[in-house]
Amino acid sequence: YFNLADEAWKSNDDGWGLYLMGDQNAVGVAKGSIPTVQEVLGLTDPTGSPVTTPTGSPVTTPTGAPVITPKSVFGTDNVGKYSFWKSYRGIGFSVSGGSNSPGDYGGNHARIQDGLNKVVSNGYNMVRTWGTGAWSDLVCEHIISNSLDIKLQAGIWIDNANKGRYQAEFDSAMVSVMRYSELYLGVSIGNEQEYSIGVPKLLEMVQYMKQKYPHVPVTYNFLQNTLNDPDFAPVFAAMDYVNVNVYPGYFGNLANNAWTPTVQLNALKAYNPTEVPNGMPIVLGETGWQSSSPDTQRTIPSTKYLIEYYSLATHYLYGETDNTVFASGFYFNLADENWKGADDGWGLYLQGDQNAVGAAKGTIPTVFEILEAAKPVMVKVQVEFPNIDCEQAALDLLEQKVKVALASSASVSKDTIKLTDMCCKSGVMTLNYNVPMGAGSASGFTSTVQDQPAEVLGSEITSSYGVPKTTAIQSSVAMEPTASSQESQTNSMSGSLVAAIVGTVAVVILFAAVAVWCWRNRIRKDDRNYMVEDPNVIPKDQTKPILELVEKGDSGRDSKKSSSLSKGWLTLQDDEGEEYYWNSETGDVSFQKPRTSDSNILI
Repeated sequence: YFNLADEAWKSNDDGWGLYLMGDQNAVGVAKGSIPTVQEVLGLTDPTGSPVTTPTGSPVTTPTGAPVITPKSVFGTDNVGKYSFWKSYRGIGFSVSGGSNSPGDYGGNHARIQDGLNKVVSNGYNMVRTWGTGAWSDLVCEHIISNSLDIKLQAGIWIDNANKGRYQAEFDSAMVSVMRYSELYLGVSIGNEQEYSIGVPKLLEMVQYMKQKYPHVPVTYNFLQNTLNDPDFAPVFAAMDYVNVNVYPGYFGNLANNAWTPTVQLNALKAYNPTEVPNGMPIVLGETGWQSSSPDTQRTIPSTKYLIEYYSLATHYLYGETDNTVFASGFYFNLADENWKGADDGWGLYLQGDQNAVGAAKGTIPTVFEILEAAKPVMVKVQVEFPNIDCEQAALDLLEQKVKVALASSASVSKDTIKLTDMCCKSGVMTLNYNVPMGAGSASGFTSTVQDQPAEVLGSEITSSYGVPKTTAIQSSVAMEPTASSQESQTNSMSGSLVAAIVGTVAVVILFAAVAVWCWRNRIRKDDRNYMVEDPNVIPKDQTKPILELVEKGDSGRDSKKSSSLSKGWLTLQDDEGEEYYWNSETGDVSFQKPRTSDSNILI
């Protein structure tokens, strides 16, 4: 074969080599993943490691010695289950890319190691690549030698230009996959090129993989709209799981400054693939936000928005129960690749150099930190309105309006907010709520409720009912430290535990006292709760319903004479079993044993 290496002196007739020219010390680097003759023939590999065959049966080497190879990879029998993916969190890993090409840093060990360290420190345990060969082998070697808890989804680049030789591309990549079979989840046989390849060819490619490597999970990274295209349904059905790259609305709003990370997250949540078979796991293959772009027409890229969308998407993928679409996902991307031009800027880190990935783009929260901040806490909110007419219909309406306002301020569903007490005494309306929300936003919500009640509740409420007095207390919730943060948290655990206990006790005492006060000072009237002027005596004009019920012999109340009472007082019992006193002459009701009018002695 002509030739081993390039020879620059040949000018226009140069470029035949498998390797670049190099220098006085060595021949240059390989031009991509160059399979050996043995690998092409499927006989052995250069290291002597076992090689996989489709059936697992032994093949013969030139010497006649059998070579037995593994049949499966780590993801075999696993990736087809949604439950398997819940413990995996992924990010795109293309740190070989530099300023000139995707392979500028393909052989830089220090850069690979630094990139993997950043993967782990940010809380990820799986990566995806866009090519499989010599570079991915180096990645695997670093993972193994450093005992890193990282799995890979292999990527193979197939487009319209090389689809005719896909078999050779697949077989070459599979040598690497099988060499490190314990690290691979599955193989993605392409990325976003499905329409140029076409359904028949893509289905042929899937079937080739399934027939030759039947125990290796196969997937593809589709464009977001493809999963709603019925033409591709046979392709989906032939796969083990599906990857889809979703940038919902981003590229259609590059110059729309109203397009924010929250808007894009809501679009991601609304993503509804219809053609993937029921039960087949869907992995979010890519999603992200640019921090910058040399294309001046793209006005929405910003570091602030990148970090915000990264945090929102990470929480949605791994921390929210309403994520019913994606089994897991790969955020795009770990680091920038300047060769991409206008399509660069997606990385959490700058590109860097041959020795390391670049600096972080601001304060990048780890997956652990994002999920910790999203853990639920309970905020106790008390809202007190003066000058309220204690008429139940108005109170019910006000209670619902306050709940809606709190839900909007806390960014939670109003259905999750629970009313714990509602009392009205002397024209003062008191409402107590439990508001469950993420720990990361609870502090800001608490201070806003206390300091800016008019802004929280809105003009519709405050103009009709007045500006209330508000109190908000965040209940302490124990947070289990993650493995990466446990050591750093050890020294502060004792102080935090004491603070949590004291805070919790204080909240319990405060709200228990309010609840008891409200309960002791109410009369039930058709399931309505009323507060009274005096905690011991209820005015006559509020007792008529009780008088009528007693006269009718309501079985829910037991009237009996008491020899210890005088001046018309009777001992009664309401439908909850609470004993109270009713005066048949005056109509007064008391929850304590009445006193005589001319002395301060209990009768």
